[in-house]
Amino acid sequence: MEGYSIAQVSKKLNISKDALRYYDKEKLVTPTRGENKYRYYSQYDILNLMYLQVMRYADFSLDEIKRVMLNRSNYAITKECSEDTVLLLEHKRQQTLLKISAMEKTTQLLDTTIDMLKTKNQNQDVVNKLVTCIYNDHVVATLNTYKEGDTFE
Repeated sequence: MEGYSIAQVSKKLNISKDALRYYDKEKLVTPTRGENKYRYYSQYDILNLMYLQVMRYADFSLDEIKRVMLNRSNYAITKECSEDTVLLLEHKRQQTLLKISAMEKTTQLLDTTIDMLKTKNQNQDVVNKLVTCIYNDHVVATLNTYKEGDTFE
């Protein structure tokens, strides 16, 4: 049987064997099975696993990943399904841009604070303005996206 074993893929991609089995069970990535019932992963499966890991890194939920992977693996998708995935990806793109903006401002805050400490400058005005800006632009916006009854984890 050609392909990579679960142990090889686990080591190569730094994904636990349990996670690989779970992805197979959930039909996110479905490797072929040998006569011995072992999973064998193709290059395409490995690419899909990489894609899945990138989505996890980008804070996609498991349900969102399933929706994207379904479209990725099934070229006979309906127009509605495709449009739904485009909307999801556009929303995730917007969220990512907001996170980038927040991280850039946070980096500026860290640089300013480090500089202030190194030069023993006690003027907190710039730091206070940056903290207020980050809080108002990003923290409040994030908190406002939670609905009543949501929990913070």
